[in-house]
Amino acid sequence: MDKSDELEPDFGLNVELYKARAYLSVIYYLVKVGKGDSQNFWTILVDAERSLAHKAFRAF
Repeated sequence: MDKSDELEPDFGLNVELYKARAYLSVIYYLVKVGKGDSQNFWTILVDAERSLAHKAFRAF
C-alpha cells in the first residue's frame, strides 16, 4: 500500500466485494458438506453480510 495514491478510487469497495464473495464460497462449502448448522456457518454468514453492507454504505 506504499503506492496507495495509484490505487483506483473504488479499490476498497472491490476488496469488500471480494471478501463477501469469499465468505459466500465458504458458506456454500459448509452447506455442501452438511455443516450448515455449525457456529462457523453463522459466523461466516455475518461476516459476509457485514462486507456487503459496508460496500453498499460506501457506494453512496
